[in-house]
Amino acid sequence: MAPLNPLAWGALFAILLMTLAWAVQRRTGDAGIVDVAWAGGIGMLACAYALTGSGLGERRLLVGLLGATWSLRLASYLFIDRIRADAEDGRYQMLRQGWAERAPLYFFLFFQAQALLVMARGVDAGRIAASRDEGAAASTVRRSASRTLLGRALVAQRSGAVRHWRAPVPVGAEPAPLRAVDFAAVVGAARAFA
Repeated sequence: MAPLNPLAWGALFAILLMTLAWAVQRRTGDAGIVDVAWAGGIGMLACAYALTGSGLGERRLLVGLLGATWSLRLASYLFIDRIRADAEDGRYQMLRQGWAERAPLYFFLFFQAQALLVMARGVDAGRIAASRDEGAAASTVRRSASRTLLGRALVAQRSGAVRHWRAPVPVGAEPAPLRAVDFAAVVGAARAFA
């Protein structure tokens, strides 16, 4: 039997991490832990790939340091802002209300979908840490930065609706609909940076 490759280990890690986060959510009743878990998971994968990668030492060190710094900063902020808050994030309250008795199953599936996010972002770190080719590493960095900028542009486009959506929703109240997103403008902005 052949050993698992690093990407398979990363996938297994992400699935187990999100399963653990889902179990914590079941115990606490606060699904906001998913945000902390994906942010922390990406950093942990970046560090693991930096330690085990076969690429240039300086590049591996940079991947590990940047991944750990970004992850620690974001996961700490999300923990303070979302988990230590008085109430569960409004997005998750709305999902819990809408899903009713199926919420445990649907939250499990939602958490596993977040595992895909951890795996996808971890793959970038793994490719960079394993690459000895300058061109391939630079291409991966550009693709990763483009996805990050696209995500930021989407958030900026709907920021007013997102602020409202994250606020706790009073029982029985309907949340405001999200505004339409101008995807052509968002994609154009992301391409400008790629």
